[in-house]
Amino acid sequence: MKQVARTQVRIPVDLMDWLKQQAQEHNRSMNSELVQLISEMKKKAA
Repeated sequence: MKQVARTQVRIPVDLMDWLKQQAQEHNRSMNSELVQLISEMKKKAA
């Protein structure tokens, strides 16, 4: 298993609502959806 870091973030309600919707559409947890989105951004930045 990969090592993971735990964190808390504060985000605007509208972004949280969007994240929940995206997670449901992709059958993921909100955490998994957030990790996926950040991973995609990292690949694009490389």
